[in-house]
Amino acid sequence: LAVVDIAYQWALGRPGYALGRIMEMLGAEGTGKTTNFYSLIRLFFDAGGVGAMVETELALSKEQMKMILGPHYRDFEGLFNQPKSFEKGINMLIKYLQMFKKIDPKNEIPKILVYDTLAGAGVEAVYSEADFDSGKMAQGGIAAKARILAGSIDVIKTLAAETNTLVIFGNQAKQKIFTGAASLVRRAELDTIGGQGGKSLDFFTTYWDYLKRGSVYKNSSGEKRGFYVSHTFKKNKLRAPYRKFEMIVDFDAGVRFDKPTVEVLTNSGVCGIKKLKGGYYVCEERGISVNGEMKCGELYEAIHSPEHIGWFASKFDILYPPGADQVIYPVSWKGRVPDINPGESGRADAGTYEPEDGEEDETS
Repeated sequence: LAVVDIAYQWALGRPGYALGRIMEMLGAEGTGKTTNFYSLIRLFFDAGGVGAMVETELALSKEQMKMILGPHYRDFEGLFNQPKSFEKGINMLIKYLQMFKKIDPKNEIPKILVYDTLAGAGVEAVYSEADFDSGKMAQGGIAAKARILAGSIDVIKTLAAETNTLVIFGNQAKQKIFTGAASLVRRAELDTIGGQGGKSLDFFTTYWDYLKRGSVYKNSSGEKRGFYVSHTFKKNKLRAPYRKFEMIVDFDAGVRFDKPTVEVLTNSGVCGIKKLKGGYYVCEERGISVNGEMKCGELYEAIHSPEHIGWFASKFDILYPPGADQVIYPVSWKGRVPDINPGESGRADAGTYEPEDGEEDETS
């Protein structure tokens, strides 16, 4: 299923996620994991698919859900479950996958299933009923969770593949303590990040996405209305690991990619995009001339249209599978598909956009 942003595609190494796989999304509290989950679920619904979610932190924000899901909120509301324990959450996950198998036996629609989060759920085998009421449930039980998940992961993996469902486990990031072999070269931050759930989840995971909160995002009036978040795919069985992209968690609009991605494309130097005074951009190679210069948001929309996205993809070594019918494109394209062989690949390193703290937004 194609994601909507070309820097996001570059991090994946292809237009979007392969369905039928397991993904682990890690990040500290407040890094936008839940907002990102809702945005991905919206993407699946927009594509004519379905999404469900198991949420064990009991931290539901209906207003946020309504804002991001939009017209799909009512459909999603019936597929949202908040069990009290880790065991019940895993059982609910399996039940949703079995339901997907019944409602779509020919796998004709894309499906997504989210567990949010492993850290936020307590384990019945460890805690008493009184602990449920006192709130102790979220304070421990890591080893018990790992055992439970290890006993269920084979079933979840098999059902995910059978139903073409992207299964995502949200996870609180934690530090691992390493002993010995201190001289080994490590990627200093990412190689010390782990999550709850044990090695079985890591082994079966196709995508391992680490979220880190960055600078404050301000709107055009100078108000603080969100923050930047970086995504780094440490593990990506489909393509090169350690690729990174940025997004904005906008309190008024959910997830946005426009400014970080346009800056990355401009700074890469391989797309011919130039930034002019007043926050305008031109790209003469794609017919966006000085006489028709665009603001950041307008250029972003043009880049992500079926007329242009294939050309930009070729510059960043984004591989499309043979046959356009193997990719589910955005519904806004109304059945049109991009040119998947637009020319020689520039094999550019997209790099990343690092905004200054408190930087003001320039998008239109």
